[in-house]
Amino acid sequence: LALPVVGGWDRGPGDRGTLFAAASGIVEVMALLHDRAFDPPQGMSMAMEVDDVDAWYRRAQDRGLPIVVELANRPWGHRGFQVVAPDGIAMAIFSRID
Repeated sequence: LALPVVGGWDRGPGDRGTLFAAASGIVEVMALLHDRAFDPPQGMSMAMEVDDVDAWYRRAQDRGLPIVVELANRPWGHRGFQVVAPDGIAMAIFSRID
């Protein structure tokens, strides 16, 4: 999603990570330890409110991200779409509409 990188560390193969700015928060992504198996998360999703969801949707399309819920206005006052991250986490991206 081309989130801005705001920090990170690399202290060796088992201790690396990157911090991304996301709306009013920070997303921390850490490297998987080389001796650990990856277990995809289950029953988890993430939502991120953005100022211009249409621009984010175009960005997701341009990058070929797997869009699983198309961009649309929702009855609860949001306009949004949903992608699935490579680790299997569903991510809803939305803006408030009036």
